[in-house]
Amino acid sequence: MKFLNRLKRLKLNFLAAVGNLDATSQKLAEESGRIWVSAAIQKVPTWSGASLATFEQLASAVGVNVPISVSPTAPDRIGLGRLNGRGGIERVAKGHWRFFYENNLNYLSANETRQVGVGEYGVRWGLLEPTPYNFREAGNEAVDRFLKKAELPRIEITEV
Repeated sequence: MKFLNRLKRLKLNFLAAVGNLDATSQKLAEESGRIWVSAAIQKVPTWSGASLATFEQLASAVGVNVPISVSPTAPDRIGLGRLNGRGGIERVAKGHWRFFYENNLNYLSANETRQVGVGEYGVRWGLLEPTPYNFREAGNEAVDRFLKKAELPRIEITEV
């Protein structure tokens, strides 16, 4: 029995593939940031505006408006939230982009993950909205649903 083998040389345009991946990764990171911040802010109630204002930097980077209306019985702490929130889109490496959100508000971090009682983390009376807020979980779940449907660019391989 005789077997014939015919090898073909293949060519990959590496620069084009990486360029396409970089552009797609950036778009996916931006859309993921939009989806994440939109889902997260739905979970965080407004009283003084500080908690929601921590999302403004990320929201601005991805084109989302954060509606904040301070309660008439509350001090305006939007500036405090802006000083204690950080977020945006950044390139980690070629073909790797990400969005990020950070906050330094102790009471928002506490309300995010646990049931906060009177006397804890600056709470002087009962909260109108029950905690935990789980805003990160809500944002992550929304992004996961989006990314399951996302498509990466095709890599073109041609015969030489």
